[in-house]
Amino acid sequence: MIRTIIALLLLSTLAFSIERLKKECENKNGESCCKLADLYSSGANGPKKDIQKAKELYEQACDYKYGEACDMLAASYESIDVNLSLVHYDKGCEYGYGSSCDKIGDMYANGVGRYSGKAAEINIAKAMEYYVKACGVDVFYCNYAGEIHENGYKGVPKNPTKAVEYYKKYCDSKFEDLETCQKVGQAYASGDGVPKDYKIALKYYDKACEHDDRGSVCSRRDEIKAFIDYGGDDNLSKAYLKSCEMNTAASCYMATYLYMNGSDGFPRDHGKAIEYFQKACKLGHQFACRMGKYYMKEWKIQETNLSINRP
Repeated sequence: MIRTIIALLLLSTLAFSIERLKKECENKNGESCCKLADLYSSGANGPKKDIQKAKELYEQACDYKYGEACDMLAASYESIDVNLSLVHYDKGCEYGYGSSCDKIGDMYANGVGRYSGKAAEINIAKAMEYYVKACGVDVFYCNYAGEIHENGYKGVPKNPTKAVEYYKKYCDSKFEDLETCQKVGQAYASGDGVPKDYKIALKYYDKACEHDDRGSVCSRRDEIKAFIDYGGDDNLSKAYLKSCEMNTAASCYMATYLYMNGSDGFPRDHGKAIEYFQKACKLGHQFACRMGKYYMKEWKIQETNLSINRP
């Protein structure tokens, strides 16, 4: 009995919601038209499934400048008419629906409809235009604009400054990930497209390190910390030694060169160089393992004294 009463209450509430959506749609509320279209499209939780009715409501919602509805129409047109699909994605983008901007960008970039596989014009410059629009609506899409500027494609030259600009927007958002934040950090560490600034580099390497399962990015982060402690490039040798003390494999490997040839005021000391090869190897630097064994043989250093073994 109780279950029957609850079911009747739910049906009554649903019927009221549908009537409310209909009235709001009649008053040119695009979002309500779109929600009503979703109900007719699925046939669940209310009206009987009616694809034609759903399409009419999506068109109505799109006419009322509700971008998501235009996006739904565009997807349905892809298998029928790619150009008609482009028109509706363009409307969705114009009305502030970021996904539409991204999808039309993909279509121009790849030369095919996302769902149909039918040919569309390849125009990278045009794709870039829509990726930038998508980024302006939702930072989730900024990564794509960054990739095109980073690598350069036909119609869009490489622009490392612009690439960093878009990557920063993505990394500074809730979508931050290892690869994007690492790219920003590396740009500031090397001065590629932006002024060299180890403190800013460290900020983004810190973000990347939070997503680093293998530890390689965190190792680079530790190098950057050492560069800051010792004045950056002016004291690079000391920075490598400090970073090696923090168990950064790459820095321990670089420290070997200080003693191999006696550079930057350090004495030539093959035994010391092998010690750094050994530490880098134990920290997982595979090339250090190979080179350490090579130089032990070259310098006639007994393996019984210093062993180079992979971890």
